[in-house]
Amino acid sequence: MKKYIQKYESIKRASSLAIQKSEDIKNIAEDVLTNVVIETIRKYQQKINVGIQDSVNDLLENFKKNVSESIFNIASNWRVENSDYILFPRGCRFCYKKGNNTIVIIEQEPQIRSLLFESSMLEEMPVKGVSNSERIALALPYIVFIIHFKKNHFMGMYTGWRNAPLNDLNADIFRPFLPNIHENFSVCTGITHKEMEDNMSGDNITQKCDFVLSHFWNSKFNCDLSNFWWKKGDFDDRLISARTWSKFSLLDSSFILMVVHSEAKSIEYFLNILTMHDYELDEVTLKHTISETIDKCVEGLFFKITRYFRNTKFEKYHPKEISDILKRIIIDSNSEVSETIFTIKFELQKLEAQITNYMVRQDINYPPDKESGIPAEKM
Repeated sequence: MKKYIQKYESIKRASSLAIQKSEDIKNIAEDVLTNVVIETIRKYQQKINVGIQDSVNDLLENFKKNVSESIFNIASNWRVENSDYILFPRGCRFCYKKGNNTIVIIEQEPQIRSLLFESSMLEEMPVKGVSNSERIALALPYIVFIIHFKKNHFMGMYTGWRNAPLNDLNADIFRPFLPNIHENFSVCTGITHKEMEDNMSGDNITQKCDFVLSHFWNSKFNCDLSNFWWKKGDFDDRLISARTWSKFSLLDSSFILMVVHSEAKSIEYFLNILTMHDYELDEVTLKHTISETIDKCVEGLFFKITRYFRNTKFEKYHPKEISDILKRIIIDSNSEVSETIFTIKFELQKLEAQITNYMVRQDINYPPDKESGIPAEKM
């Protein structure tokens, strides 16, 4: 009987252990994912990052070099061609182009001109109540006009006087002793730039310059912007009034070249002011700009590639597959454990039946064992 009891206890312990392992096996998937699969993927990810930084960096550097060389080789053959034949205006000393700007500098030689004034402006002081017009001959020095076009559209005109011809762009021009001219030497045309443009009959720069200059000389000078006009006598007594000026002009027109001026600006000053918002790239600057642009693009691309591998959580993509595999394995394991438990249970039932039969045959009526519940053997 003792043999049966020991066998019974062994099978009972085996059954209890099998049931416990069956419960514990449910956590195996999580342990495998956390401690094995995900950790392995992370280490693999780190290796990929290092490899990407080495190999991709070399590839992008080579790509950048090839692209830069190709662009520079093509760009070296580019030329900005001007298909128009340009006939410069009469007296044009310089034509400057920068970006969309075209600036024409015209110099007119000293001469006596017949100018139209309001009669009230011909005396030493303004004459009130006089509104008629009068022409008067005045000796004028070298006159420089700076005519500004943008995309072939008239943008404005500046003018200044000189006592000698222009010899370089650093030369100064002086504020003219004429009304209708702003302090910055800008000419007030009396109409808007659009109106001026609409009235122009020609399309090319030469025709437009001729029209603007003709408009200036044929306009009537009035009291607008005339403060400097009334101060002209401070520079030379022969300019005290327009009539005095005209008188000396007829005697000796060259006197106007001896007048000492004060306010002056250089030609270069106007060129810089009128084109300060436009620039032209030279070859070195162009290459530098293109290289910087390519570098930024490559750096951005490299950053995006490495960021993808740094930020991508591979465990989001693969554990489902791994979980499915583990699930199948666990189901198979549980099936085996279940079969084992069923077998143990069957053996227990057989053993219990054998013990019962044994007890009946021996007609033993001992109280059952406290631990096993099976009648103890007769000693």
